[in-house]
Amino acid sequence: MAALVHLDPAGYHEITPEDFNAPGLRSFESVGPDRKVRASGPVLMIHDERLDAGRGIGHHPHQGMERLFYILEGAVDHDDALNHITGSMGTGDLGILTEGRRGMIHQEWNPTDGPARAFILVYPNEPLAPGAAFDAVRDDEATRVTEAEGVITKQVAKRGDGRLHGEVTSSPTACWTPAPT
Repeated sequence: MAALVHLDPAGYHEITPEDFNAPGLRSFESVGPDRKVRASGPVLMIHDERLDAGRGIGHHPHQGMERLFYILEGAVDHDDALNHITGSMGTGDLGILTEGRRGMIHQEWNPTDGPARAFILVYPNEPLAPGAAFDAVRDDEATRVTEAEGVITKQVAKRGDGRLHGEVTSSPTACWTPAPT
């Protein structure tokens, strides 16, 4: 049986706007390089990110990972300057950012007049995709399954459907509690 890792608000590390020279950004890391829990199975980082209206994080490089952006509130736009790939994600959407062998130089920002919030998972892109890509599973595309009375699971993507390139199944199992507001 896999051990249970409880990710509670006391264990979050707040990444400040000054850390990324990104005014209007608040990000809370619960798994990652700045935390006691550095990985949970193949998941390398978990961020609960908030962006003020019209704000975001500027272009920066990544390679060999896949990033899932589940949009909890508002909207987030994506621009990969290296591969000339753009995309948008709205509330309830899952954005899939595949870095691939070449990598990407990307930025994300909130294009709206209100706040945006994204839950971000980062994990290895294995087997390594040859190129970078952006895809999104729209909220209205996602399958919903009633697990029990009052409990509905939203299936946003699965490996093998052509959208995910990595394995996000986590062991030990992580139980997530939202970051402070």
